[in-house]
Amino acid sequence: MKRKNLYPNGNRGNRGPNPWFLAICVGVLLVSGAFLFIHLGTYALWDDEAETALGALSVWEKGDTSAKVGHNLNARRGGINLKEMADRLTPPLPTYLMAPFLGLGKPDSLHARIPFALCGFLSVGMILWFLCKQGASRATLVVFSLALLGNVSTFLYFRQARYYGLALGLALILIILYERGLFRPAERYLYSFLSFLLFFSHPIMFAQLQIAAFLDWVVFRRKMRGLPSGREILELTIPCLLCSLPLLFIWNPFLVKSKEYLDQVSFGDRLTLFWWNFRDLFRAEFISLISVVLAPWAYWQTRNPIILRSLLAIGAVVVTTSMLTYQPVSVTSVADIRYEIPAIWFGLALTTCVGTTVLATLGKGLGTCLLILFLWTNLGSGNYYPAFRWTYRDWE
Repeated sequence: MKRKNLYPNGNRGNRGPNPWFLAICVGVLLVSGAFLFIHLGTYALWDDEAETALGALSVWEKGDTSAKVGHNLNARRGGINLKEMADRLTPPLPTYLMAPFLGLGKPDSLHARIPFALCGFLSVGMILWFLCKQGASRATLVVFSLALLGNVSTFLYFRQARYYGLALGLALILIILYERGLFRPAERYLYSFLSFLLFFSHPIMFAQLQIAAFLDWVVFRRKMRGLPSGREILELTIPCLLCSLPLLFIWNPFLVKSKEYLDQVSFGDRLTLFWWNFRDLFRAEFISLISVVLAPWAYWQTRNPIILRSLLAIGAVVVTTSMLTYQPVSVTSVADIRYEIPAIWFGLALTTCVGTTVLATLGKGLGTCLLILFLWTNLGSGNYYPAFRWTYRDWE
């Protein structure tokens, strides 16, 4: 099938990157590298990071996620993750990724975090490459750079020795492959294999991406892309299934005690989780609230379908997370927002489209100043915490 131009307003492939484009890309990479790697090993591993690191040490020593690591017993919440003294709940790919860095390097916080920070650096480079391939304008690149470098959550998640960085990187590749159309068999096989890797990095994020892609195809891309053939469907599914099924006999939440938690979340609880998951996207500064508020105006001005597609994808992430997570609402008042990190990519796409519309309407000078104000402070994030309480010194 011949590849169609999915971005009719772009100029993909007709020009090479100009010096300004290259200069901005290099600058973004340098600043991103500083955000990702400076003082990466300064702080000790926190609770979940230490759990991943213990699993990685076990993998390096024994080849499996054994619960016994030296004099340590890796058994959280009374061993809900264990079966026959091995972790069979935690998706294993991040643990196996970390293992050689601890085994060949030092078992410290720096070496534990390096592979995930590298995922972040490669992800930034991948987005810039994608924008170059799509023939993005200088204004698009500038707005995207402001949105990315002002998104603190992105870099903080990549700086942690958990599944976050790996899952974010895999999700980004899947999004880019989908955007490129999946016209060639090699692209479909790669999409399926990377979906398998994402599934064993975090199954909820796997579900988020697949549901978002399906809804996007039904609502927006079906007429442009056409119905996939039977062969294309097999190429998109068989590699993922063949790789996943054997491992599900080893790592599976339904084989350990954690399955008991699934029945403790009622439908009413899931409605509560839906609100929390939506609200905390902005409180955790994953997405700029001002971008969502201005999205209808920006779409009315430009008729850019990426605006609506981004909003649909964000909604898919929120709903999928609310339906699949087993977070108890009785012991907290906030969402487990870490399960929604793929929404960061969709939020950046939305912010870039809205921001370029602001530049076109207000001019480069005023528009850039307002974007910096709203994207680099909490004014545009929706994260407001006015505190009215007395403070006092304890009697000495």
